[in-house]
Amino acid sequence: MARHRLAALPLGNPVINDSLHWLDCKIHAEHPAGDHLIVIGEVKGLNLDVAGTARPLLYFKGKYEGLAGERE
Repeated sequence: MARHRLAALPLGNPVINDSLHWLDCKIHAEHPAGDHLIVIGEVKGLNLDVAGTARPLLYFKGKYEGLAGERE
């Protein structure tokens, strides 16, 4: 699997280059929930374009993979 590099969206949020989809959000609210925070984001930008050659990046058993049968 090839290494994927990060880019920055307009609000400065990171995104993996060639992602199938992405949302660029600004934090709208944060709510304490035990030892976590529930973060509500306000969507400021999104990308829904998918090329015919687009392939998903999967995370499984601690590593990133493509679908079975794909070749790099």
